[in-house]
Amino acid sequence: MTNNCLTLRKNLTFIIFSGKGGVGKTTCACATALHCAKRGQKTLLASTDPAHSLADSLDLPVGRAIGPVDGVDNLYAIEVDAPRSLEQFKQDYGNILKEIANRGTYFDRDDINDFFSLSLPGLDELMGIMTLMDLLESREYDVIVLDTAPTGHTIRLLSLPDHMREWLRVLDLMLEKRRYMASVFAGRYVPDYTDDFIKHMASKVSALKNLLTDHTRTQFIPVIIPEAMSLNETEKLVKTIKNQGIPLTQMIVNRVASDRKCAFCQGRRADQINTLREIDYKFKMLSRVHLPLLPHEVRGISVLTVFAERMVNPDYRGMLDAAATVQTSTVMPIQARLPGKELIEKKYVIIGGKGGVGKTSVAAATGLYLASQGKKTLIFSTDPAHSLSDSFGCSIGNQITSLSGSIQLYGLEIDAQRMLDEFKQQYVEEINEVFNGFLGESGVDVAFDREVMTEIISLIPPGLDEVMALIKLMELSDEKDYDVIILDTAPTGHLIRMLELPELAMKWLHTFFKLVLKYQNGDSLQKTADLMFEMIRGVRKVQSTLVDPDHTGFIGVTVPEAMIVEETEKLLESIQRLGVNSRCLVVNMVTPPNQCYFCNKVQAQQQSYMADLRARFTNYQMSEIPLFPHQVRGIDNLTELARLFG
Repeated sequence: MTNNCLTLRKNLTFIIFSGKGGVGKTTCACATALHCAKRGQKTLLASTDPAHSLADSLDLPVGRAIGPVDGVDNLYAIEVDAPRSLEQFKQDYGNILKEIANRGTYFDRDDINDFFSLSLPGLDELMGIMTLMDLLESREYDVIVLDTAPTGHTIRLLSLPDHMREWLRVLDLMLEKRRYMASVFAGRYVPDYTDDFIKHMASKVSALKNLLTDHTRTQFIPVIIPEAMSLNETEKLVKTIKNQGIPLTQMIVNRVASDRKCAFCQGRRADQINTLREIDYKFKMLSRVHLPLLPHEVRGISVLTVFAERMVNPDYRGMLDAAATVQTSTVMPIQARLPGKELIEKKYVIIGGKGGVGKTSVAAATGLYLASQGKKTLIFSTDPAHSLSDSFGCSIGNQITSLSGSIQLYGLEIDAQRMLDEFKQQYVEEINEVFNGFLGESGVDVAFDREVMTEIISLIPPGLDEVMALIKLMELSDEKDYDVIILDTAPTGHLIRMLELPELAMKWLHTFFKLVLKYQNGDSLQKTADLMFEMIRGVRKVQSTLVDPDHTGFIGVTVPEAMIVEETEKLLESIQRLGVNSRCLVVNMVTPPNQCYFCNKVQAQQQSYMADLRARFTNYQMSEIPLFPHQVRGIDNLTELARLFG
């Protein structure tokens, strides 16, 4: 049912916001935290998004350590430093991990040091969440409001407790051999600090699972906007949340357009009607809170306070835009041109930006333009929450799919997890062959060693599947003779992590490859060794290709809003640091000039950010794309966008 306001019971202690990038989840999280603090609850507002936005939303400093929010009683905030949480975990428990491995595997101490230093990445976010859970359990805060990463990586985050359980199971297997030997030769096994560690960590993981599934204490609130791509992504998120058993009773439908006399505004409203009906139908089991599309950003304590009042108070009748001051400005004509000629000679084009800025639409239009110029083009999605199918309005999936009958344009949403699972399965089969050989030669089945060596593959660091997808991309480039391959990437924080992953993957593969060669029985692990050698070669090619300015180019996509401008600057700095060639910036969703009061307020604010973008990125070719009164989805609309290429 549609509800007038969000219901936030006082007994809730953990409130989680998530959704597709750009839907306003950070705004909703900040507003909710302000509301809880103002009603007397000691509140912690936290972010686990690698591209943190709390400071930008509050328009106040927020650090990597918990601190009070200036001017607001009872409110504290932190942008969780997940890597630091992981380093603290290694510092506290690293020696115990190495001792467990030393007792239960063939590995020598150098092997153990290398392996465990490389198999822990990915648990950093889990450690960050567990730190928040400890704060709740200590009752230091009445409620924690959590702002998460966009959908695809929130889904991955929620699977991390299961990943941790698997990790602990492998550690327990490593100790099982020692327990057995002590029982046989000493008569009994006396548990020690290594067993205590596994019990302690298992207890923490179980407590986290219990917290996430506790209907009296936890509430997960997805945020959606009335657009088809947001709807489809939220559907996947809601399905995952339900499968995990996490409480979910309400959702926020944000940026619902009002019916105004302006033709442009009427077009946007009409475009939303069908999607709103579909949201009502697909999420009828949830209470849906509609919040209006505003002519200004919801940023800063005063505006967020008014927004919070509208969100939770069914009797609120105030004007949200009255709380924001918008300076008037001369409306400048839109330079409707995209970077086309600059890309003609590139082999790989990476499209990236904050979630919700329209990067998938830009990637699709880029593909259409290049294919129309006679280039055989593949659009390749590396975002865990694939959106290409939604953008083109057709099913793409894990098979190369033709996207147009008249030009050579193809799409692929690769199933990277399946590739990784196939690699694991091959390894397990070969390990079993090795130990079957031991059994045949000696008559003794070394059961514990077999199980440990079989399960050690589960310690692959999260993200290796994405690296395997990039390796596959390079193979397709050679096999299928594509002229251009366009990468539609995950939102900012996870795009940067993906670009850093090849270095981590190379180190992990080298370490694991060394172990495979060291402990294989003759040629028993030859297939696995050969595959890993090919993967190492593939990673080297990925690394060299991404930083080759002659073959690879990066297009940043942004929109003229303060929070997104800040994140764009961080993204482009990181891209330069990683050595990726980047000189093109697309400013999307620029409201076209007209006589509407609402639109003019939007334009006035946007123009100040356009001036800021021009001042910050003087070395970039900047292109502007107008905001359309309809969703840019399907071949016809994407072709309209592609015509803007010069």
